[in-house]
Amino acid sequence: MEPRIGDAERDVAAARLGDHFAAGRLDHEEYDERLDAIWSARTHADLDQVFWDMPLVSTPRPAPPVAVNRSRDVRFPVWMIAVAAIVLMAVAHVPWFVWLILLVVVLKRPWARGHRAAWRHSTGHHPGWGR
Repeated sequence: MEPRIGDAERDVAAARLGDHFAAGRLDHEEYDERLDAIWSARTHADLDQVFWDMPLVSTPRPAPPVAVNRSRDVRFPVWMIAVAAIVLMAVAHVPWFVWLILLVVVLKRPWARGHRAAWRHSTGHHPGWGR
């Protein structure tokens, strides 16, 4: 005895039948008759009877995910940024608020956030503590 099918199998069969109808292999009346047969089917053999004279329709597969090239994500070590800042400070006369903005930008980098989180964890410091 063949196992019974469920609504998921009937949904797949109805979608296949809809593809055949869209391709012009069935007229509207025959489509309705076969759709009724799908919803009253109890086994895979019943579903096979609906498609006995239809060609196999291959369903398109989704496109594979595109690999992201992360080779352009350049990260400079903190010491390189510090050396560049000191050299720039020695050569150019830049106002203090520009250095403050530069410091905020450097500390907002994703790699810097990870270091600050590790420091907070190791020292037990949390912004919400001690209020």
